[in-house]
Amino acid sequence: MSTETARRWFRDVGERADVRIAGRHPFPNMDRQTWYRLYRQQRPSIEAGTAAVAASQGSRDSSVSELNYLDERTRRQARADAMRDLVQEELAEIFDGSL
Repeated sequence: MSTETARRWFRDVGERADVRIAGRHPFPNMDRQTWYRLYRQQRPSIEAGTAAVAASQGSRDSSVSELNYLDERTRRQARADAMRDLVQEELAEIFDGSL
């Protein structure tokens, strides 16, 4: 996807939702900023889940277990699972009543 396409999509969504930030329609980097802020907030629980698995395998270092025993697809899925609830909770107020 091109940068211009992403900007157009965000502009269109912003117009339909009548959202303005500092008097302007949202830009893709605003979405990324929100995503990374939420990810940083969720990262400890993601690491705690990996640590629990590592501990059950007798490993002291969860990062070694994560790298040695989980493929990238599984790590990505763990991040997605952990983020889903947080994002839904964080954005629930925006979407309540519109679904």
